[in-house]
Amino acid sequence: MRVGIIGTGAISDKHALAYRNIGYEVTVCTDIREEAGRRFAEKYGAEYVRTYEEVCRHPKVDFVDLCTFPDFRLQPIEICAETKKHIQVQKPISTNIETARKMIDTAKKAGITLGVVSQHRFDDSSIFLSKAIAAGRMGKLIQADAYVKWYRSAEYYSRPIKGSWATEGGGALINQAVHQVDVLLWLIGPVKELFAFWQLGALHKIESEDVIAATMRYANGATGVIQASTAMWPGYSERIEIHGTKGSAVLTGDKLTAWDVQDDSGEPAPVEKEVMSGSSDPMAIPLTPFERPAAFLTRNQRRPPRLAGVAEIAELALERRQRNRHRIGRAGHHLLLDRSGFAAVVLHIPRGQLVAGENRGALGSVQLDAFAVPRPERGRRLDDAGGARFVAQHRVHDVFGFDLVQGRH
Repeated sequence: MRVGIIGTGAISDKHALAYRNIGYEVTVCTDIREEAGRRFAEKYGAEYVRTYEEVCRHPKVDFVDLCTFPDFRLQPIEICAETKKHIQVQKPISTNIETARKMIDTAKKAGITLGVVSQHRFDDSSIFLSKAIAAGRMGKLIQADAYVKWYRSAEYYSRPIKGSWATEGGGALINQAVHQVDVLLWLIGPVKELFAFWQLGALHKIESEDVIAATMRYANGATGVIQASTAMWPGYSERIEIHGTKGSAVLTGDKLTAWDVQDDSGEPAPVEKEVMSGSSDPMAIPLTPFERPAAFLTRNQRRPPRLAGVAEIAELALERRQRNRHRIGRAGHHLLLDRSGFAAVVLHIPRGQLVAGENRGALGSVQLDAFAVPRPERGRRLDDAGGARFVAQHRVHDVFGFDLVQGRH
């Protein structure tokens, strides 16, 4: 995978190292400060170009990584939409909701993937908690808090744009604590009520908040607290604390540092004590959380297939039967089905041919040992009703080896 990076500030080094670790190549970069951009290009063996447009249109770029301040987002996405290239943007997604919605709509209409750096969703600790909470291991959730009591120096805020509403979208909450807010929303769910106090420029000469304290009630009834700051010397590791009726869990940095649950069973908790944190140094953070989102975002460059209904199942069977008049070995074909298609297959394929099957409400899957039909006249077209009758009436006699999976609706 060949990556083009727009913006070569401090965080871009973390991204470039992460790409190197997963075997991706940084081929092109740009920065509004040409000297800094050229240094970055020389360091990572990339080509420096003068504009972001050149990065997005470059023939040696498969995937674009936007590492700029959040006031610059929509323009590169619009070009990537034209060139059909996936794009990842640094957090936060934008400085305002209107632009964020335009970004999402633009990517969706173009059929490209838009990713936002929310790397802590890919931590082993967060993934474990997501599964454990869903399985009910913590019982009913009653409290979920985030504490990000960090410190940033006067030098960190020396540039006038740092901590500004227009360029950064705010201060400690949207720039530092945004990751913990993201994980809380992912693990616990949406917030129904919220009340907060903030201090604008409590320590630093900035126009936005460097201290904020909020209390909230989630939609599921749990309550919570968020404390975020860049003014608390010397800075302490960020943590998330989640409490349920059966026990408690604590995330510190990217690690699960406490798992205390009554009568627990299931997958062992990956509890660790050694953590890395950007509490006082923005770059004192591990690389692994950056590697996984990039690999996930770009692992499938093809657009997801359209869900197939009953007519598509029959048509595919007819097409394959016409191409292969003799016995067909296992093809390992993967076909996504809509609800009608899935129901038709489960209901109408002879029970003895079902090797394994399950139905989990909106998402179900069934693997068929055999699925084929007699060859009719070439070019026959079927609607859903005709397809259902066709699937129901014809007996299985050739091995196709389809994996049929119902897609989400």
